[in-house]
Amino acid sequence: MSIQSGAALCISIDLELMWGRWDRIDASSIRLAEQAERPIVRRLLELAERYDIPMTWAVVGRVFDDAPGFENPPGPRKAWFAPELVEEIQNSPVAHDIGSHSHGHVYFDELGDAEASLDLERDLELRKRWGIPMRSWVFPCNKIGHLDKLVKAGVEVYRTHDAGWLGWVRNHVPRLYPVGNLLDKMLPITPSLVEAQATSFDGYRAVALPSSTLLLARNGLRRLALVSVSKRRWLHALEDAATQQKVFHAWFHPSNFYFDADTQFSILEDAFRDAAQKRDSGVLRISTMADFAESAS
Repeated sequence: MSIQSGAALCISIDLELMWGRWDRIDASSIRLAEQAERPIVRRLLELAERYDIPMTWAVVGRVFDDAPGFENPPGPRKAWFAPELVEEIQNSPVAHDIGSHSHGHVYFDELGDAEASLDLERDLELRKRWGIPMRSWVFPCNKIGHLDKLVKAGVEVYRTHDAGWLGWVRNHVPRLYPVGNLLDKMLPITPSLVEAQATSFDGYRAVALPSSTLLLARNGLRRLALVSVSKRRWLHALEDAATQQKVFHAWFHPSNFYFDADTQFSILEDAFRDAAQKRDSGVLRISTMADFAESAS
């Protein structure tokens, strides 16, 4: 059942450091996670403060959990652990939502019941220590599974796949998804708008929020996506959200800013400036994922 969401911009960020690549570790990724992640996260926080844009930060639990009993990962610890970034998000004057990206960046569609329960228990205990509720959830690599366990654990809203034709490609011909994803970002096609969907599992209620588009990184063939096209896509999506009373839900990782960061931030700042103007004129809300759970209650 669709929920009347109204015109809104929602930004969700998958904050992983090297936990997002624990199964394909290489020296270059470790170096970038160690050296580039913190400046990018802080620059994102500064930009959010400049325009008063609250966002959902979906954080892998291990990023701020260095408790004894876990195997030490390879390479510099700064590539894997950054509890200070979570503190900075908590202390921001902007009311960000700190969601979960699982505890160990494990793939929920591949986990058994016991493994899924253990990951959830670890993240719930971590968040209890930090005083951070687990209201919103983003699946690692967007691999959806064990929804009933999440909802029963208290998750109120979770991100699903990109809407539109690219989502169809993911579901029906996944081997073509990487090509489709690049083609989608190269063409001046406005990203799909979305609506929150009410779901229930054994009497427990939650909200499914599809995503609209990813801010693609700018390395390799991804550089073929023209900056002017990227900006136009986002600005048109914001205009459509305001006029059609739907949601533009964009997402990315800090690692999507590793290459040509200034260009990436220029795309994001143009969108934030336009969204803030629309918000101030009363035609657009700026919402976190958790806000959609509240609107459905």
